[in-house]
Amino acid sequence: MAEIQDHAAPSIRGLLRPPRFVTIEKFEELTGYTPDATRSKIKRGDWLEGVLYIKAPDGRILMDIEGYEWWVLNGAAGSAQLQKAASR
Repeated sequence: MAEIQDHAAPSIRGLLRPPRFVTIEKFEELTGYTPDATRSKIKRGDWLEGVLYIKAPDGRILMDIEGYEWWVLNGAAGSAQLQKAASR
């Protein structure tokens, strides 16, 4: 009988790697930013697509945890403020 392949997220010593991209609702659980606050930051352009969030192939917004952590550590550099400063 053929062996079944496990296509789960890669693991390190048996521990699952947390997902890089999460729904806005899961993002709230992880960061405390409410879905309304997150959507407002996206709508205003404070958080850039491809930096702090992506759109999945089905159009759903997924927050980039690595991008968020970088933004927390570097402030405006992960937001539209960087883009405005660079255009001057």
